Amino acid sequence: MAQHDQAYNQYNQGNYQYNQQANQQVHQQLPLPTSAKLWVKIHSCKDLQWADYRSGASDPYVTLKVADGSLTHPDISTRIIPVNLNPIFEEEFLFPFTTVNGAITVNLSVWDYDRLKKPDPLGNASFKVDANAPANYLELPLSMKGTIQLQYHLYYTNLAPISEGNKYEVFQHSLVNLLREGYSKGGEGFLVYQVKMHKVPHHFGEKKHDWNKNYSAAQKIFTSAVVSNSIKAQHKALYSSIEATIKGELRSGDDFLRLVKYGVIGAKKRYFTYSLMEDVWNFCETGKEYTKDFTSKHAMHASVSESVRYAGEFHIFERNGRHTLVLDNNSGTYAPSFESLPLLKSLFEANFPGLDIVALNQGTDEFKAYQKVVLDNNAKIDLLLNESKQDEDQQTQ
Repeated sequence: MAQHDQAYNQYNQGNYQYNQQANQQVHQQLPLPTSAKLWVKIHSCKDLQWADYRSGASDPYVTLKVADGSLTHPDISTRIIPVNLNPIFEEEFLFPFTTVNGAITVNLSVWDYDRLKKPDPLGNASFKVDANAPANYLELPLSMKGTIQLQYHLYYTNLAPISEGNKYEVFQHSLVNLLREGYSKGGEGFLVYQVKMHKVPHHFGEKKHDWNKNYSAAQKIFTSAVVSNSIKAQHKALYSSIEATIKGELRSGDDFLRLVKYGVIGAKKRYFTYSLMEDVWNFCETGKEYTKDFTSKHAMHASVSESVRYAGEFHIFERNGRHTLVLDNNSGTYAPSFESLPLLKSLFEANFPGLDIVALNQGTDEFKAYQKVVLDNNAKIDLLLNESKQDEDQQTQ
């Protein structure tokens, strides 16, 4: 078993290096700046054919071959998932193109790894991506047995660069019923942010998300003039400069991180609720302590708009000194589609250069695992704060 594990690790490490070299090779072949990129995410396979009669399973991995009329990318592979007929990969690949000459063809092959002989085929699938194709999620049947689940998005990078920064306003409120420990100690009050976003239509096209008619809380908002007007009044009160207002301009991803203090309030990393509109991004910290009187936080940020470009929550994750903006689609009011997450990611990458960005689909295992990591980290901080407070109390006695 140890030999098998070593073989898997060696293959996966070598495969990663090969993928990196293949990407460099393609970039060297392209004579002009790339004008389009195809993003493909291999999620998983289900009910694969077994190849090892001893285990009754396989050691699957997926190979991608991507080409259009003028360029064929070198084959790129996922890592191996040992002894599994329902492997979960969750791996992303980016394929650049100078121009898109006709439809792009993506050929997928699933293989069973064998360290002593050639890999055994487990099935093939393919699909085409047209030049104007929207982001999409596919579950394709494999030629032998089972299916493969993936997501793709073709987006264009030849848009004129964003030359101006993102203007912002931070509205500070000291309303008694909105105060919480993290704010009151800092003396800042409750903060609501509005950031100007550039080229939203360029990234989202005509895509908008209407309010969720299957969500009971949303029904109460959009079918009741009383409730709707109440939330609109909340929006007007919070996004107003009656009290102190901070104004400025963001020129980079680091500027954004500093604006939200790296997501830390009251010594802990916090979640923020947001609604992305036609040209602004509205958000504030998420927290049941002070939002219990809001029928819907997303509807409040959108001023009860019938539709938004996107909505959800975000969080600033830190690992080894590197900060990542983690965006999701966790909004019952607007229920934005996970197929549009790549559009959201590309928009934020364009607006906040240099910022590391991850987009997660709410409800998935990946999303739940991330939430658990955040909760565990905050629980450790709570423990340290409580211990520190106990030490202070003992010293004053």
